[in-house]
Amino acid sequence: MPHSSPVADGEVSGFGSASKTQLENKLRSVLSSRKLLSKAGDSRFVLAAHLTVLEKEVLGTAPTKIAIRLQVNVAAGDGMTGTCYASNELTVKGVGQTEQAALTSAIRSISPSDKRVGMMLDEAVERIIGYYNEQGPSIISNAVMLAGQEKYEQAIYELSLIPMECTAYEAAQEAVQQVYVQYINREAGKALGKAKAQWAGNPTAENAETVMAMLMEIDPSADNYAEVEAFMSDVEKHVTKENAQKRADALAREKAERDLERERMQIGLEREKAQMAAIESIADAYAESLPDVVYYVDWW
Repeated sequence: MPHSSPVADGEVSGFGSASKTQLENKLRSVLSSRKLLSKAGDSRFVLAAHLTVLEKEVLGTAPTKIAIRLQVNVAAGDGMTGTCYASNELTVKGVGQTEQAALTSAIRSISPSDKRVGMMLDEAVERIIGYYNEQGPSIISNAVMLAGQEKYEQAIYELSLIPMECTAYEAAQEAVQQVYVQYINREAGKALGKAKAQWAGNPTAENAETVMAMLMEIDPSADNYAEVEAFMSDVEKHVTKENAQKRADALAREKAERDLERERMQIGLEREKAQMAAIESIADAYAESLPDVVYYVDWW
């Protein structure tokens, strides 16, 4: 499903950071319940809410309380272009001893399962899928270009945004697998180079554990893995020559565990699951590194 981020604001006295967070958490619950919540970083698409006061009344109670009635404009769309895909209006009420308390009460009364919001989101999701159906080929072409510039993380992130429901999904999955292989090979080359430099600077039994730990992080599917294994053997031989039996035993156990993991990874389903998890992790990390998105929601 296409992912969206929550955005909230309001023209209400007392609507500060706490109220904004409370309202965004409501929107987050709506998106999460429908598996639409962006997992990392800010999505291009948003579910937005805007509060305005319809009525405010001081109640003649002891102690005095304030009652407010709010209009909640809810909309979903492309926050980067400011294009609204669907919208609806809700009315909520709240009561409290202060305006802030009344506002908190009103926001709390918003139901994440409100059918009007659900219908509005269904309409917006169709529009978002339409966006990716139209833009999918361009997104894939751009990702291939990024990979050619060794911007593998960005390419993986861009490809991971294309939802399963879109016509370009299969092509995007094929492309992301190819980019992932390139990413693995680059990282493996860097890791092997660092390990060799670490070993060259201090070829001792004490340093062997550090070097082996670095090598253990290299994906067995990398093109240079035969070279990695050969270097591992050289390190292990040196440890043996140093008569560091305990360290040699520890390295042997690590090698056995690594070989077992490699054997397990050869099983198609297990390998596919591991690759999908790794690709998702790369995309999430890249999304987290991006600056905050400036949304244009004025006001739908």
